[in-house]
Amino acid sequence: MVKRGETAAGAEIAGVHGGLGESQRGERAVSPDSGTPLTLDLRVYRLSAIQKAAYRLAAKFTVVLGELRGDALSVTLLFPSGSRERDVEEAVSLFFRELLDQELREKLGEETARVRTLLLAHAFSRADVPKES
Repeated sequence: MVKRGETAAGAEIAGVHGGLGESQRGERAVSPDSGTPLTLDLRVYRLSAIQKAAYRLAAKFTVVLGELRGDALSVTLLFPSGSRERDVEEAVSLFFRELLDQELREKLGEETARVRTLLLAHAFSRADVPKES
């Protein structure tokens, strides 16, 4: 699991900041105005993979894409009020797993594009296409 303050492959995690309070079970709850800032390296993750990962996890948290500085994209993960710090850490880990999955899908799509195009061309070349009258 990625911990706050650690660096993950292609990312820097600044962690949950401010607005933390104790819950009834002794767990820290994240206030609605706090977020988890990340810096993603666009040499590692494509923007399209980041956007797809954000969309895929939108039901769990909101991903706010921020400023682009060179190859670094600032991103903030926003969580529903009452989210526990442990849940936030797990969600950050989930985001990086989904991000890697989406990046690998992009790479695989790029690597297999020629083969897919050839297969489609072959399939349609053998199909009976109705002629226009």
